[in-house]
Amino acid sequence: MVMTGRKFAGIGCSIVVVAVIAVAGAITWYSAQMAGDFRRVKASEQALVAAGGTPAAFTPPVDGVPDPARLEAFAVVRESTAEWRAKLAGAEATFAASRSSWWGRAGEGHDLTQVMAGFWLARNEALTKAAMGPAEYTWLYGLVYFGWLGHDPAEGRQAIAINGRSGVRREDARFDSLRAQWPGGVPEAAAAVLEPLRERLVAGWTAETNPVDLVFIGEFEKSQGK
Repeated sequence: MVMTGRKFAGIGCSIVVVAVIAVAGAITWYSAQMAGDFRRVKASEQALVAAGGTPAAFTPPVDGVPDPARLEAFAVVRESTAEWRAKLAGAEATFAASRSSWWGRAGEGHDLTQVMAGFWLARNEALTKAAMGPAEYTWLYGLVYFGWLGHDPAEGRQAIAINGRSGVRREDARFDSLRAQWPGGVPEAAAAVLEPLRERLVAGWTAETNPVDLVFIGEFEKSQGK
């Protein structure tokens, strides 16, 4: 699938993503380069699913208490993406602060999409090594960062002005549904399992990358009937 600006904006997970794709994707050459980046991301997700990471392969525990071994695997995944999370946070800040011309913004947007793709590739590779599919990762991510540590699911969203116009907020319902899933924290038994890993898990949070961390290309395609 060619990830054009219009198609990718449908994810609505981050105003940063929407703005960047809209800027870079407006130029045919940059759009073609982006398509190659996201084809590699899609291939990495297909490898993840082939390794047993289908949504049907994971069901959250009824009592809400994570398996300590899987929690350890999640912590390793977060540590494995630390370098790319830092790169992405820096690239987003640079893009947001830029006052370049339209053509310059297209180039900067393209540079940022390359970092996004690199981040997703690193995340997917780490998940494949951990035999952890998107469904398990998303559940553990919400359990740790929204339920236990109390971060807002929408934390890290940025309104980027393009030619003086702020980006339009999209898919607020997605964040609302995540808030509804973790309204009162986590069970005491779950907190007891999480506590020994507190330092590592706290270090694994990056607010700036939160809006793009749960984006999975395959899920987007399925939602679009692809």
